[in-house]
Amino acid sequence: MRPFLRSLGRDASAEERLAAVHAVARVTLAVVFLWHGLVPKLLYQHPDELALLRDAGLSAAAAVRTVRIVGVAEVVYGLALLIAWRARMLFLLGRARWW
Repeated sequence: MRPFLRSLGRDASAEERLAAVHAVARVTLAVVFLWHGLVPKLLYQHPDELALLRDAGLSAAAAVRTVRIVGVAEVVYGLALLIAWRARMLFLLGRARWW
């Protein structure tokens, strides 16, 4: 990061470095949610995604519906991370997903 900012003719302040780290982390997290929502759940329903839900006791039809719903939710969350840039509540929502 520093060599890039130095190439612009100035040294980066701590605030600028933290803003850059925040931007990279947020975009990376959004791409992960978009990818995992689209590819294995919506565009191509991976058999492992369905097997996890069937093993949990859902029927085949319910597993397919649940995978689609989760895929849409992950895509919406990924887009929200990009669109609502200043919303910190999105990080709490993503953290709550793991509890």
